Amino acid sequence: MTPEQISSVRKSFQLMEGKEEVVTLLFYNRLFLENPQMREMFPGDIKQQAEKLAEVLKLIYSSLDNLDSLRPALRDLGSRHLREHGVVEEHYLAFCQTLIDTLHETAGTRFDSAAKQHGVRCWPGSVQKCRTKHTKPAG
Repeated sequence: MTPEQISSVRKSFQLMEGKEEVVTLLFYNRLFLENPQMREMFPGDIKQQAEKLAEVLKLIYSSLDNLDSLRPALRDLGSRHLREHGVVEEHYLAFCQTLIDTLHETAGTRFDSAAKQHGVRCWPGSVQKCRTKHTKPAG
């Protein structure tokens, strides 16, 4: 990522600082509304899963200058999601789009087109690191 892209993504993260739990709960509500088949992947109270997502997002945010350093941890996460939840390619795509839409919804006009564009580049790249060699094709 370029310094401009990193700056844009950081600004979008700052918009949710202190609201991570609310934003991640909104994310899962939206994800399951738009992809109801994914709800069964997360049985029980979704609050714990939302807290885990908030921690991963904070880790990615703090590592924007060197996302490659996260590759081993993200691959382990992807492997765990395949093994425990049966994640396939379409799930990652739904995840990325829902995350970007949720950030846009919660930040409003402050999540501008540049932040959205750079988020589109950042999140799939991070998710690609998760799914490399660990996901089954959709279908």
